[in-house]
Amino acid sequence: MMNPEQLRIVYIAPGALNGNNGIHIYNVARAWFERGAHTTILAHGDIEQHAKDNGGRFGELISADRPTMFADIEDRVSIVHAWTPRQNVRLPTVALTAASGWAYVVHLEDNEFELLGRHLTANGLPAEPPEAWFNVVPGLAYTHPKRMPEFLSGASGVSLITAKLGEHVPTGIPTALMHAGFDEAIAWAEPADANFRRSLGVRDDEKMVLYAGSVVPAHLADFTALSDSVAALRNAGRRIRLVQTGRAERLLSGVLHAGFLSRTDVARAMQCADVLVQPGGPDVFNEFRFPSKIPEFLASGRPTLLPASNIGAAMTDGENCLLLHNGSVTEMANAIARILDQPELAKRIGAAGREFAMKHLRWSVCAQALEPIYDRAFEQTIRNRQ
Repeated sequence: MMNPEQLRIVYIAPGALNGNNGIHIYNVARAWFERGAHTTILAHGDIEQHAKDNGGRFGELISADRPTMFADIEDRVSIVHAWTPRQNVRLPTVALTAASGWAYVVHLEDNEFELLGRHLTANGLPAEPPEAWFNVVPGLAYTHPKRMPEFLSGASGVSLITAKLGEHVPTGIPTALMHAGFDEAIAWAEPADANFRRSLGVRDDEKMVLYAGSVVPAHLADFTALSDSVAALRNAGRRIRLVQTGRAERLLSGVLHAGFLSRTDVARAMQCADVLVQPGGPDVFNEFRFPSKIPEFLASGRPTLLPASNIGAAMTDGENCLLLHNGSVTEMANAIARILDQPELAKRIGAAGREFAMKHLRWSVCAQALEPIYDRAFEQTIRNRQ
């Protein structure tokens, strides 16, 4: 294993540092910075402010919104971590590595083919857009299906947020499984704040179900099923409300849409919840993704419902979570009712879920999984420069 103090890692982000994958990049880079590596993050938006919002500035921060020149750093071997194979990451990675001789690794976080297909269908576009579409907005934000295999084949390794994504990696390319983590600087497991709970629109005599995250077209159907399950419980006579934080592609009747909250207020919302839900079941979309909110849900110590896929496959139904096997309205309604009707079960599942998060989903643990592919890229850069 190379000495991190001899390593320089350039992280190329597909968006800003205040988005989900931007927060992932920030925390992985910080973990390696703390181990002694020199880290450079290339991201869009107000990168300085977003870094401060995420927990503080460290390393080198460069705006992807203006021209940038890169150079070697004395006594450091440089590698590039391309965060997704999307066009706005692949194109600068190819240009940078071709000019510098630096090796690169690629991160996979979603079923890129499914994301592209859903976008094309939703917007009435052809299943195979012309080449030029991928070189302008919005095509730059998606993966070119014909360019991705070649891009991955040239990598020293590929990091995977779920093992299932390994199916998209060409034979012979090493992989590293790296789950998402939670921010340990935030006190996720504090007692509920009754006043804050009321500010969300939940009455004292109502139970609270929380979905903490934006609702976008890719998972609108799953969220709608969750909304319908809570409505079914309410129609059956239960005093219960569903709260959603973040952006909402569509406002649904009966849902309390709280909008964007600060990271600390998201934690406060989780602390107020009786049940935390990541809706959906194992399917072509959920099998390949790892929702960023799940580590935070578990770290809060509140009982969590999640699909029996991705990280759910590593958890135990009825012990540290309740697993959803099809994500239907009936299944979710029954699971929520089970938690609400069995306080001891809820307490036990919440505590065991937090224990799982502390053991497996801290960022320092997650980032360590990258050692083998970083080591391989380190050696490849040395060979390329000889």
